[in-house]
Amino acid sequence: MLLVLAAAKGAAGDQFQDTTKLYRTARSAEAQYERAARRLAPLGPGSDRSGSCDEIVGRFCIYYDAGRDSLPTEPAEIGSARDEAIEALRVAFAANNARRPTVFALMRLLLEGKRPQEALEIAESFRRASSDVATGNMLLGLARHASADIPGAERAFAEWLSVLDSSTARKVTDVSVLLQARERRRYKQLSFAERRTYHERFWRYADALYLTPGNETYTEHLSRHAASRLLESAPVVLGSTSWGDDMAELTVRYGTIKARTRGWARGPGLGASDLNLTEHWDPEQVIYAAPALDSALKVHARPGGGWPLDTVRTISGHAPTTLRRMLPLEHLAGLFPADSGILLRVDAVLPLDALARAEPSGRAVLFALDSTLQIMAAAPGFVRVDRDSMFVWSEVKLPAGAGFYSMEVFEQKSRLAGRARYPIAYGPRNSLMLSDLLIAEPFATGNVPRARTDTLLKPMQTLLVPFGASIGIYAETIVHGERPRNLRVRLRILGAKRRDARLAISWIDEVRTEGPTPIAATVSLEKLKPGRYLMELSVTDQDGRTGMTTRELVIVER
Repeated sequence: MLLVLAAAKGAAGDQFQDTTKLYRTARSAEAQYERAARRLAPLGPGSDRSGSCDEIVGRFCIYYDAGRDSLPTEPAEIGSARDEAIEALRVAFAANNARRPTVFALMRLLLEGKRPQEALEIAESFRRASSDVATGNMLLGLARHASADIPGAERAFAEWLSVLDSSTARKVTDVSVLLQARERRRYKQLSFAERRTYHERFWRYADALYLTPGNETYTEHLSRHAASRLLESAPVVLGSTSWGDDMAELTVRYGTIKARTRGWARGPGLGASDLNLTEHWDPEQVIYAAPALDSALKVHARPGGGWPLDTVRTISGHAPTTLRRMLPLEHLAGLFPADSGILLRVDAVLPLDALARAEPSGRAVLFALDSTLQIMAAAPGFVRVDRDSMFVWSEVKLPAGAGFYSMEVFEQKSRLAGRARYPIAYGPRNSLMLSDLLIAEPFATGNVPRARTDTLLKPMQTLLVPFGASIGIYAETIVHGERPRNLRVRLRILGAKRRDARLAISWIDEVRTEGPTPIAATVSLEKLKPGRYLMELSVTDQDGRTGMTTRELVIVER
């Protein structure tokens, strides 16, 4: 009996030593990769900055680059070091599928190596083997998000949050680091119930596209908290920094590091041999999370206005896994009266880059939203590709209470997207119902469109008009009373201060038929210098009822 026990004890000791060696070997390989990632980082722009920081967060100096610079190519030696570490970690994971330090390191390196399907398999294996329900769901949500399975990630993250203690769950769902200082102070004063309402509107606005399933931006936010758990236990090597609150904040705001470049440090107190390592976030990030929600919801579309949340100081940025790139959608939106209510029409254009031009396949949807940004109505868009652009248009009937619209275009093969999400600009009530003004390609002499569906009407998708060009204008009014009736039409183009008329024309239209009455004309802008203008269209019927509408226009140099 004693001999048997001694033998068993010796076998258990050998097994313990073997697994300990596996874990030590895996940890060593992970550290070797971290060293290689920094030692072999390519030389690149941004590694020799000597100017002041755009922002300082804890121990880190942050610079905001303009434009979308591509990330440097990762040297093959770094990829090889990561692959070796992954293999060592796989061996350790096979010995114990439920060991958190091993699965955290393995998942982290698989995701850094853009191997999400393998990460998903590891997460599922851990979930089956471990009694740690919270961590299992967290890892599953992280892997599904990386695999672009947004609905699946939402379900896993919801289960993760449901089993967390209340304090940790509040920390994960907190959005204060994504807000401007004044908004953050207001947010912190909200009650628990008020915060839930705020979060619903905040993430509804932040959702990259309503036409894709799930909320890409919200799941990315949760995935960043999950990634932080993995990064906390990463080895600290020469050139890296120990985990702290500053790194946690930056990870929530901008995500995980996507590339590194190196150079020699410059500046006071730094020696010529000091290594300067610059870490880069995803250059395709877009500001989806409004730093001041109420202010963002008041931003109206303007010609050439760009992305509505672009500011001098960036608070956060997200790059959803379902998209490759998001562009602000240049568009023209207009309201048209109808017997059964009001129609919203949007014409838009999405410039196609080289990847999207290869074999374009577009999908577009126009959404009408209520004050909480919930979808009230939706209409598919009509898509036309012409050389390097995707042209779309759509009309949706606005339900009562509609306050916002979101025009969305998605090139499905290259995953290029465009979006325009703004408040609906309802004009003042006039005694005569008059639509918004459509700007179109000029009409041939004596040949103007008689309806919005007329093929003669070719609306422009931008209000940036080349200097010296002519444009077509189109609007509709609903006139009651006996036919025929005359309408007096006047068009004025006002300067930037909206006081002096730079151009004014008027004419008489005769109404002979029932239904919407079209108002169309070609206008030459050759006498107007480059700049911003306001077009003002007024229509008066025989009974003195008047309708008026305005449209901003920008004339640019050719």
